[in-house]
Amino acid sequence: MHSDAELGIVVGMNDYGFLVIIGFFAVGGIAGGLGRRLLARLRRGALFRPPSLELAAGALSALLGWRLVDGRLPLWWLAVPLLLGWLAVPLAAVDLTARRLPDALTLAAYPILGCALLIAAGRSPGLGRQALLGLLLFGGAHLAVRLCAPNALGGGDVKLAGSLGAVLGALGWAAVLTATMLAALITFGLALSPLGDVPDACPRLRPSADVGPRLSLRSRAAAGLPLPRRSSAGAAAGAATATATATATATATATGLRLPLRVRSRSTARLLPGGRAPQGGRVPLLRRSAPHGPGMLAATWLVAAFPGAALTGGRLS
Repeated sequence: MHSDAELGIVVGMNDYGFLVIIGFFAVGGIAGGLGRRLLARLRRGALFRPPSLELAAGALSALLGWRLVDGRLPLWWLAVPLLLGWLAVPLAAVDLTARRLPDALTLAAYPILGCALLIAAGRSPGLGRQALLGLLLFGGAHLAVRLCAPNALGGGDVKLAGSLGAVLGALGWAAVLTATMLAALITFGLALSPLGDVPDACPRLRPSADVGPRLSLRSRAAAGLPLPRRSSAGAAAGAATATATATATATATATGLRLPLRVRSRSTARLLPGGRAPQGGRVPLLRRSAPHGPGMLAATWLVAAFPGAALTGGRLS
């Protein structure tokens, strides 16, 4: 049940429910824009055209605003799914497109979500203890999988699992189990999608340390970043590299040699064994893979945004 103060706020928002939802959408759009700009400036980030992340974060925030106005989401719990959604949008986007989770976001999730859970713990006794246990259980399980099968999970997934486990643990052990199964289903669905066309057996080509300056001018302009200035020496080196590459390709074609084939997907460049592309341009089902981070993020946000009585045992009612 809502307290008297919370009930008064909710009733007041019902009078201007549409404006409240629009306000949540606007604030979420601002958060999505900040996340997009942060990813563009990180060394291991990515570029996204506006307003992709803005619309995604705004939609998640507007949905939470609607549930709050409708009285289905407690006010004292609102900060947890709201901040989680703002973190999930850029993290899922960069993991889907670049197959990596930046430490600047995964590590920042601990204090951000920790503060939100600390606020919620003042209203629900025992929530903090459950959150800590969830962090240890969920994060420890993913760490064990990483140690036993390094190819199954990335290091970023393990870093992310701890903060998400704290949110799930605060909701109850049923929430941990539900989110675990839901995340596995989402990851399996992503593997069946075009995102899973790159075989898991192929080694990833590590991005160079100076990947930022090598971004195309069109991509930097679309992201609103300043265009880099290129010196005459750099231009000469680039022209020499292009000439050498063209010469090597022409020589290989004339002599019948086969150069290694680089297959670039929407995620990251990979090198197929023996320099061969998948037959028919498709990857066999058993060789498909997908990042697990988006599945964990989506499952945790859904459980946190829709904490039904059957799932939480009435703790958030």
